[in-house]
Amino acid sequence: MGKKRKKKHEEPDSTKIIMRIGLYSFLVIAVIGIGFEARARSAAIGTRDAWRDAREKKYDVNDELFRSELSAFLKGSPSIDAGEVDDHKILSISKHIYTWRGPFLTYDIHVYMGHGETVEFIEGPGAKVEN
Repeated sequence: MGKKRKKKHEEPDSTKIIMRIGLYSFLVIAVIGIGFEARARSAAIGTRDAWRDAREKKYDVNDELFRSELSAFLKGSPSIDAGEVDDHKILSISKHIYTWRGPFLTYDIHVYMGHGETVEFIEGPGAKVEN
């Protein structure tokens, strides 16, 4: 019978170690970034859906949804700005833009107000709800 060869355990050189550390660091940062992005998107879509449901419930009983009621359904912490009303939104008097920022994308919901700060319609990330 032949002799069994024993493999020497070779220590990886420093460039391989540095490459591995760099790769794992990149993967960890990418996973964390994707998590923050998913959180921002989820908050924006969840808020839009909650506002749409609240608006439909109010309209079912011939009531109006007011801007002051929107904060009860707000998810996350968006920045809120006043914007210019588009020309095709004739019934609207003012517009408020709610913005959620992820590391890669920005998610906006445009809320158009009528007289007395009533919500006329909502344009959100990917969906539009009109009167």
